[in-house]
Amino acid sequence: MTSPKSRSRRNGAPTPLEVLDAALSVIAVRGYYQPTSRQWEPMVPTAFDVRAYLQGYSYTDEPRVLRAFDLATYPLDEPAEILAWARAGADQENNYRQRLARVAAGPHVAESDIPVMCSAAQAWRRHREQLRIEADKARDAAMSVHQGEKGERIIRRVTVAVVINQGRHCFNYNTITRYLIKLRDEAGAVYVWPATSRAKSLPARNAHIEITATVDRHKDYQGTAQTYIKNVRWTLSS
Repeated sequence: MTSPKSRSRRNGAPTPLEVLDAALSVIAVRGYYQPTSRQWEPMVPTAFDVRAYLQGYSYTDEPRVLRAFDLATYPLDEPAEILAWARAGADQENNYRQRLARVAAGPHVAESDIPVMCSAAQAWRRHREQLRIEADKARDAAMSVHQGEKGERIIRRVTVAVVINQGRHCFNYNTITRYLIKLRDEAGAVYVWPATSRAKSLPARNAHIEITATVDRHKDYQGTAQTYIKNVRWTLSS
């Protein structure tokens, strides 16, 4: 899926969709969204890149970056979905959503409003991710049941739902990184694997794997039955 790259580089004020297209392209290349409120940091604020890109040049004076923006890709439906979400915030009590809705409703975006229009891309993605998390929690609470007995060795095909880096810890004079890995099987049962950097390798989020593990304990967390596992061995599953 690619971005439409339908912007026209001109001196006039851009449309909301043109700003969103440019912002999504910049974020795809930079790998982050940087607000103008943090412009003292080394990263270039997204709005600065977008303003320059809409005028046909690179804010950092790097032709290769400009070319990378041109070639950047993202899901085609995102600009329209973000714009619709932004305009729907007019009745929200949140001041940010009200201002964003006002900017998004206009035919063009004033230069002073480019930062808030750029921020819509990241705000919408956070909103979408929060909805996904809430949906997953509701599904887990409804479907998950405890698996096996304590000490039992089990084999399951699961999907890696979440990999949480819990930071570095000192253990026996050695520093290790702890992870909390949430797994989900086809029946909806949830497994929690407390892992460390001592493991030879760890699976990535969304990977489909087959595990052989020992049931450590059962726990109910926020209404979801969780099976904690240890001594985990895993392989990629088709």
